[in-house]
Amino acid sequence: MFIWVSIILLVCLMAQGVLLLYLQWVQVHRSTAKPHGYAILVGNSAAEIEGTIRKLYRKASMQGVDIELIVVDFSSEDDTIQVLERLAQYYQLHYYTAEEWEETIGSVERDQVSENRLEVIDLRRSLKWTR
Repeated sequence: MFIWVSIILLVCLMAQGVLLLYLQWVQVHRSTAKPHGYAILVGNSAAEIEGTIRKLYRKASMQGVDIELIVVDFSSEDDTIQVLERLAQYYQLHYYTAEEWEETIGSVERDQVSENRLEVIDLRRSLKWTR
């Protein structure tokens, strides 16, 4: 009986050691790796934006990497802005209107897109629906 308890205790200690090594590895790689960037273009995208942001953060968490989200709104007329404001309470994201994007940082971010450091996700919907 004593041998089995000793073996189980030894296995638990080894598992704990492996977990601690993994957590240390993740911490080192998160602190040295540059975050992966996404530019999400939205326009009447209330139905898609929340799921998209949650999936990106879940994927990053599973891969042990940080991400940076830049959301650019192209004059949404639905609840896109309200959804983004709610999500900004839980996730780190930078929100800009299309005008702000073009005037202030658009050229910098476009350079990052061209250098493959910023992936673009286009969720824009037509602002005017016609029959």
